[in-house]
Amino acid sequence: MLPRFNAALLLSAIGLTVGMTGVAQAANVTVCFEKAVSEVALVSGLTGVESAVVINDPNGNALFKANNYYKNGAGSYWTSGLPQTITLPAGCSTFYFMMKTTPLDGKAGWICNGPVASPGELTVIYGSVGKTSTPSALAIVPGTPNDGKTDLSAACPRGW
Repeated sequence: MLPRFNAALLLSAIGLTVGMTGVAQAANVTVCFEKAVSEVALVSGLTGVESAVVINDPNGNALFKANNYYKNGAGSYWTSGLPQTITLPAGCSTFYFMMKTTPLDGKAGWICNGPVASPGELTVIYGSVGKTSTPSALAIVPGTPNDGKTDLSAACPRGW
């Protein structure tokens, strides 16, 4: 049985889009699950540019640091690639979606993409690029969160 979600808390995450400005913008979404969720797909939504997903635990420790150029020239910060399938632990996880406007370029800065969350039995969370809502990367979670919120006060990880 899938956990029920708190609609009032999650409504703030639905449809939230923070535009791409070329400067690292604060943008993340936290979702919570009563039990661990397996078969979570992390996928890059763009080709020809570097994109990434960072997922942190409630203490700010990175659970996953995935980059579409992992083992193909991405920096040592990254620990896994895109696409991949992961298991989210029980509890809350904070998602950050980031991209560069170039393929591998150690001097180009990361752009934090605004989170969009669509909860349901299959929850889709992605980083929105500009006003087009093109996903920089996606997390497809086979489960309904029981809590969620966005945080516009915390910056994206540096992703070096």
